[in-house]
Amino acid sequence: MDRFTFRERGPGFNLAFVGYINPRKNPVLLLQCLHRLVQKDKRYRLFVAGVHQDPCFEVYWNHMIQTLGLQDHVVMEGWVNDIDAWLEDKNFLISTSVHEGCPYNVLEAAACGIKPVVHHFHGAEKLFPETWLFRNVEEFVNIVQSPDYDSRAYRNWIIDHFDQTDQIDAIDRLIASIKPVSVSLSGRSSDSAALHERDGWIDPSTWQAYLKGEKFDNGLQLVIAHPDAPLVYRQELLKDLVKGQAILDVGCADHAPLIEQKLQQGRWLHAELARVARRCVGLDVDEEAIAVAQRLGYPIYRHNVLTDPVPDEVKAEHWDYMVLGEVLEHIDNPVAFLQQIHEKYRGLVDRLILTVPNALKWLNQQAARQHLEIINSDHRFWFTPYTLSKVVCEAGFEVERFCFAQGPGSLDGRTIDLLQRYPALRDHIVLIAAF
Repeated sequence: MDRFTFRERGPGFNLAFVGYINPRKNPVLLLQCLHRLVQKDKRYRLFVAGVHQDPCFEVYWNHMIQTLGLQDHVVMEGWVNDIDAWLEDKNFLISTSVHEGCPYNVLEAAACGIKPVVHHFHGAEKLFPETWLFRNVEEFVNIVQSPDYDSRAYRNWIIDHFDQTDQIDAIDRLIASIKPVSVSLSGRSSDSAALHERDGWIDPSTWQAYLKGEKFDNGLQLVIAHPDAPLVYRQELLKDLVKGQAILDVGCADHAPLIEQKLQQGRWLHAELARVARRCVGLDVDEEAIAVAQRLGYPIYRHNVLTDPVPDEVKAEHWDYMVLGEVLEHIDNPVAFLQQIHEKYRGLVDRLILTVPNALKWLNQQAARQHLEIINSDHRFWFTPYTLSKVVCEAGFEVERFCFAQGPGSLDGRTIDLLQRYPALRDHIVLIAAF
């Protein structure tokens, strides 16, 4: 998704066709659709990024452009390498194919906020919303000339259904599900903990005696990661965890001047969680940021978990998760803070999801070699898996599992390989605990 620039758009007159021109792409229907559209408004133009593959259809294509009087309405631009830049001034992406598998031209345009108009080929309804599909020329014209246009909805559909991270994770899960399960000497197959390990999750149940202070070791060595765990990104992991759940998002408002910008870029975590959760309510203390969020339609209440009673709106429901995303490192006394949450919300919330910056992350190790520390100046603490688990346990929670996740930003191939081989070098710790 990062390769395609999102921009809010609206109805217009620039139509895009991306791909080879051959019988499977149905150029006959494409020209008929354009002709009917031009009959209604001569401002429409079809821009074609692609080349002919079939000499017979190239002759037909050029002949019909002349016959239908479309010489001023079809712009052939040949093979285009930078589709993202080429799509900048386009309003619609047209696909008239009689057969497709997973048409990237549609996905890429929608990711940019461009409205797709797709011929109803066999199986199209399983890939795309019905509102994108047309069965005949009249339906095509109606979709293009309709005032209904929602760039954010088009991009969100692609994020929800085709984001590469989700697809790779799904493939990983499929392979893991059919991989032979190891068998112990007792003849019993390994339990779900092994599946968690393959996904990068670690079960710290063997640490309990140390976490509760029942045992002590001045040089305790703990396994905190397994090599070659799938590279997961913090925002996508959290979305996957809360999908279809009822959640409370604590400390969610972000800095007021940044909310709208992050929202447009798909980087405001609260909005992304709200989009996939069954119910999402935010709690924060920043009145200015809350006002911005409420103006944008997000239910966020002013609530200080240390001093305020639980809001009635929260008491009225039962919640699957409370999310504390990058909050704990800003708190003066994290144990007392979590104790208050545990006392006030136990019985209302099932589980806590915590994310914090990882003290062991690769950037910190690189900085240390240059005698530097790189840190948000409002942070009070760095956490490791054990110290975070210790704090959470001291506050009354039961730690269930944790993993390492990467933050936003592009990575080169060598860094990706490094973070897959050594998950403990990733940017964030994600921990789940029961109330």
